[in-house]
Amino acid sequence: MSKHYLSIEQMQTLIDKGLDCSNASHIYVDFNDQGDHEYELMVNSKEVTMGAYKSIPCFDLQDIIEILPKKIKPFCGETYYLKIDKCNIYYESFLYGTNICKIGNILIDICYETLIELIDRGYIKTK
Repeated sequence: MSKHYLSIEQMQTLIDKGLDCSNASHIYVDFNDQGDHEYELMVNSKEVTMGAYKSIPCFDLQDIIEILPKKIKPFCGETYYLKIDKCNIYYESFLYGTNICKIGNILIDICYETLIELIDRGYIKTK
């Protein structure tokens, strides 16, 4: 079975890094205010979060792809363009080749790893 959503831990890392996650299309919701948290994954809406004890936004693959910059300009001034296929994500320049490259079996996870690297390098603005 393929993975379609980021985990609570992955989302918490993005939140801790200061990424605005308010536009997440899904949300992990806990309606239990007693003891252990039992999260349900739901489509994000104000109606869902109103009755929740605790909630954590959740990105799907499309959410992450929309956040990733379509191009970046590292220190050399050359423009690198985003390329994605079923098991790779990378930024490529016509003159200098590949800048950031992630390879794996689960596309949403390699997109997440790329997102983290872009945040850490300052290509994505955070709070």
